[in-house]
Amino acid sequence: MTLGFPHSDEQQNRIYYHLDHRLPDSEHGYRQLIETLREVVFKVDRSGHLTFLNAAWARALGYPVKDALGHHLCKFLHPDDWSIGEMILHHLSQDGRDIRQELRFQHQSGSVRWLEMVAHSDPDGGVLGTLFDITDHKEAINQLRYAANHDVLTGLLNRAAFTEELRQTIAQYQYDVNEHFAILFLDLDGFKLVNDSLGHLIGDQLLKEVSARIKSCLRPMDAIAR
Repeated sequence: MTLGFPHSDEQQNRIYYHLDHRLPDSEHGYRQLIETLREVVFKVDRSGHLTFLNAAWARALGYPVKDALGHHLCKFLHPDDWSIGEMILHHLSQDGRDIRQELRFQHQSGSVRWLEMVAHSDPDGGVLGTLFDITDHKEAINQLRYAANHDVLTGLLNRAAFTEELRQTIAQYQYDVNEHFAILFLDLDGFKLVNDSLGHLIGDQLLKEVSARIKSCLRPMDAIAR
């Protein structure tokens, strides 16, 4: 997934240039520019330890800049993304080509934040780049995906999602004679009477309660749909 940054590639290249060369006559102006950016600007040395961060780091992840400097960048990643982060740093030190990757970072509060990293190697053998917070975008995508695959009333899989689940299950078991699966169809006796006599609101509540009770009896590998 590719996202556009609010600043241009030309501006980002200028930032990288200043990070690479640290021009003394423009240090003050350079730092002012960096500190106004919404993106995190970072630099790590050959061993992956942070040597530079702008103020956006604290806004994005909650850690004060002074406390983060000197620590390995991967220390702030979600544990499941440690290996990816280490591979990225190794790739940049060996290859040198720019890389773009979405990574999960651990906020100081304990929450998970998604950041998109755009980075490249520098002449000193380290890595410099930017981190852009895409958490809201990720959550919006997940909400849309959930809505597309689930029944609004009960939260169960909808027909399209169940059909796909069934297709994958058939493909998984069709060549294994020792494994079996079953499909059950459940109907609520007298449900029309509930709707007609007590109203659709009560009928909806009944559907949600029955769905929740059945779902609580299922194993993780089972699926239930409406």
